Amino acid sequence: HGGKYVFTCPLGGDDFEVTARIRRPVEGQEQVSWGRPFDFAAIASEYDEFCEPVRRVIQLAAQGETQEFALFSGARPGSVISHGALALVGDASHPLSGAFGAGAGFALEDVYALTHSEHRLGAAECEGLAGGAGAIRSPHYRDLYGVLDNFATLNSSLLAEKLPADEEIEERVRRVGENKSTWMYHYEIDKAVDEFLGAVGPIGQVAAVL
Repeated sequence: HGGKYVFTCPLGGDDFEVTARIRRPVEGQEQVSWGRPFDFAAIASEYDEFCEPVRRVIQLAAQGETQEFALFSGARPGSVISHGALALVGDASHPLSGAFGAGAGFALEDVYALTHSEHRLGAAECEGLAGGAGAIRSPHYRDLYGVLDNFATLNSSLLAEKLPADEEIEERVRRVGENKSTWMYHYEIDKAVDEFLGAVGPIGQVAAVL
């Protein structure tokens, strides 16, 4: 609610992890991607509008050790290939865009596209890395960035409306359900590679379908 969320994860026994997000810029404070010690009790009151069970979790978490991570995203490379010879794989291909929670899966897809396109076509016919893995993965990441942009627009609209907590949650669920982004859950890298290979002509030129 209001750009904030609380996520809990059991670690076993009586231990659990609490992740809390809040959009709260601090003047003069640098953004860092690695955790650093933070006094969670200082902002625990920001979650007083949450329901009682969540508030109790927040109070317990504030008594333990807390680390802070900056909330920001990195650059969006236009291509996963650099200089026609260097392939960006995994997190390097979509730096600091962790909104999908599928970094390991993306890495496997990147490697699959790289190895299969090069193996089946050969570097010369495939015009180097840019003609194979780059032609398959770069457009896919651009489409995924579009999904992030759509959700960012949705979130900004909800924040501007300043709805009560229950109404905001209900409206968020409704609008997310209307968002046409389910395609990404049905993406299959083997089919994407086969489609690319099937569109490559006899001299290594890719048909306009891509």
